[in-house]
Amino acid sequence: TKTDSFGVTEPVRRTLVIGNATGGSDDSDTRFSNDVGVMYNTLTWGSFYGEKNNVSYIRNSTKAQINNKIKNTFASTKDGDISYIFITCHGGVDGTLGIDNQNIGYSPRELRNVIDSNVKGTVILMVTSCFSGNLVQNDLVANSTEVDMPAVNDKIISAFQNIDSNSGEFRTPKYHVMTAANKSEY
Repeated sequence: TKTDSFGVTEPVRRTLVIGNATGGSDDSDTRFSNDVGVMYNTLTWGSFYGEKNNVSYIRNSTKAQINNKIKNTFASTKDGDISYIFITCHGGVDGTLGIDNQNIGYSPRELRNVIDSNVKGTVILMVTSCFSGNLVQNDLVANSTEVDMPAVNDKIISAFQNIDSNSGEFRTPKYHVMTAANKSEY
C-alpha cells in the first residue's frame, strides 16, 4: 500500500506599522501617533487560526531608519509568507509619501524598491495619506460630485482582476494595496 502524506504550512504573518508627521501641525502629530497606536493594538490583538500576528512599529523616523526597520522586520520572509505594511503620513499630489521630518518622502517607485528588496511573499500595503491613490493609479471618482455606485463597484472589481502596465507601481500579483484617498483627493 502506498501512502502519501501532505503537509500544509500556514504562512508566517508579519506587520510593520509606520507613522510620521512631516512638519505638520501638532494636531497631525497627534493624529498620526494615534493611528499607529490604534492599528498596532488592532493587529496585535488579532490572530490567524490561533497564531498571533508579529507586529512592530516605527514613528516619526527618518527614511534611513524606516528602511532599516523594513529590512529587519521582514529579513526572514519566505515566498509563502504574508507581510502587512500600514503607513500613515502626509501625502503629496505627486504620490510622494511624506516620511521623515525634513519632508523628504518616498515616491511610489522608491517605496516599491525598498519593499521588493526586503520582503518576500505577498505584501498587503495599507496607506492613509492624501493622494495615496497614486500608488495604484486608479482614480475611481476623481473630480466628481455625484458618485455612480455601479460604476465605482465595477472599477473596484476590475482593479483587482486586471493588472496592466499602466496601473502603477504596486499593481503586481505580489501586492494588495488599500488607500485612503484616490490620486487627486485630500
